[in-house]
Amino acid sequence: MAGMMTKGNKSKYADEETKIEHKISEHINKMDDELKDRFKALKTIQDDVKKYDEEHSVEYRKLEVMFEKRYKEIYAMRDTLIGGKDDVADQAALIKEFDVVATKMKDDDYDKLEVEPCDVKSI
Repeated sequence: MAGMMTKGNKSKYADEETKIEHKISEHINKMDDELKDRFKALKTIQDDVKKYDEEHSVEYRKLEVMFEKRYKEIYAMRDTLIGGKDDVADQAALIKEFDVVATKMKDDDYDKLEVEPCDVKSI
């Protein structure tokens, strides 16, 4: 996205858009009839594309906001755990979920993996 629009530059932007629309209409109206009709149809299609682009931007931003809230919650929980605070509400449930996933992943090759442990207390 190009950037946030404020109230002041929205009207300026709308004025510029209107000027451009008038210029396009003037150019189309100066064309011969066959070409004029094609450009009128193309202009209508382009207007629909613009409308969908604007709708897409609005809906996309709604999704961004929704996921920003979700990430904020999960990052706060992660920060609490990393900081060594004991007030993580579902720590037991998280550990249980880890154990379930680890059990599902375990196969014949699991015990053959060589992993060098690291001391996380020094982090």
